[in-house]
Amino acid sequence: GGDDSQVRGLVIQQFSGNGIAVKGASGILVTGSYIGTDVTGTIPLGNSNNGVLLDAGAKNNTIGGRVRSAGNVISGNGDTGSRTGYGVAISGVGTSGNAVLGNHIGADRTGTAAIGNVRGGVHIENGA
Repeated sequence: GGDDSQVRGLVIQQFSGNGIAVKGASGILVTGSYIGTDVTGTIPLGNSNNGVLLDAGAKNNTIGGRVRSAGNVISGNGDTGSRTGYGVAISGVGTSGNAVLGNHIGADRTGTAAIGNVRGGVHIENGA
């Protein structure tokens, strides 16, 4: 839930699930955060599942942005025993109008060193 909420400038790491999960909400903005790394954006400290999950009914949400400071570092997420582990996963019926812009996904904060997510960068499925 939480329509029109904002997540800005947080370090979200080492959760036993998703770093951020949005289900059935719209207008969520996630900017300038480190999701799955340490505060420097260079050391992987991933969340067990996905960095960001936009699930059933999540629509018109924005992960990152068009200006440099709006981008997130979404790297190092997932564990090898999981079917999840994407940087950003958009999944489920009714997920439409979402934007993923200007992020470093699977890279460090400079975009020059790899910090991969276990399953991949961005995954879209199930009618999204």
